[in-house]
Amino acid sequence: MFGKVSCIRREMSGYFLDYRERIDGDRWDFRIHSNSGEWSGNIYDFVSEVMPRLSLKIGSSFELEGFVNVGGSRTLASVREAVLNGVIHADYNLSTGVEVQWTPRMLKVTNPGTMRVPVREAKKGGRSDPRNGTLVALAMAAGWVERIGSGLFAIDRSVSDGYLESFDIIENTDPSTVTAILEFPLLGARASGNASAAMRIIAARPDITRAELAQEMGVSLSTVANTLSELKISRRIERIGGNRKGYWRIIERSPSLSHRPPGNESPEYRSKVKQSKQAVLHIPRRGYGMRRRKRYDNA
Repeated sequence: MFGKVSCIRREMSGYFLDYRERIDGDRWDFRIHSNSGEWSGNIYDFVSEVMPRLSLKIGSSFELEGFVNVGGSRTLASVREAVLNGVIHADYNLSTGVEVQWTPRMLKVTNPGTMRVPVREAKKGGRSDPRNGTLVALAMAAGWVERIGSGLFAIDRSVSDGYLESFDIIENTDPSTVTAILEFPLLGARASGNASAAMRIIAARPDITRAELAQEMGVSLSTVANTLSELKISRRIERIGGNRKGYWRIIERSPSLSHRPPGNESPEYRSKVKQSKQAVLHIPRRGYGMRRRKRYDNA
């Protein structure tokens, strides 16, 4: 979980971590992987880099009480569970490595190995057979994992409650891999009308709560949550401050921060990435052995 990739690969020759972002087409807009030589390459620092970026893509806000994030969203919580499940339960003796891919429509996490608990049972929760017991213990000590065997259940529950469009687990045997696919809600005709209505109300009342917004629009809380999530993903609105004392801000039509090519991210974007690391992970911001990449140092 800690240390340098050169030392880790002596014990686990197939160890490899890879994160990619794609906005459209076949070109990857951002990538970080453990063999780049620009950082430690360990799991701790990988998650410390990936989760703040995903939080900004999803547009989730944070409200800290000590080191505990009491803000955020169910969508971000599901994404976080998928990433942590992938890196913690991977079989690092195999050669495929862990791959996390983000697009505006979905998150795909692939890890080497097989499901040690049947998918149907894993989604019910309460049952776990961890492959890497030491990693699980360290993740719990770091505050990443609260209850063993509850991660996939929480993701599946987010689908039932309308925070995700779908959640699938695909098992392959050649090579042995497990892929978790989380699909984000898509704005359809009715949802587009809800988005327009929400934008009008927010413009008049930036400090409106979700419950008040649902009452104004005449829809359920889950519909409001989906609408706000899509508006944040598409960078049409953003949340300033926490859930209790914050407010909504409508983003003027301009090139999105999330659509900037790698190496050209604005100082505002890089600053947000730095500031969100502690809030996302509930742990100290600096990782063990982490060397900041130059694009972040120049912020």
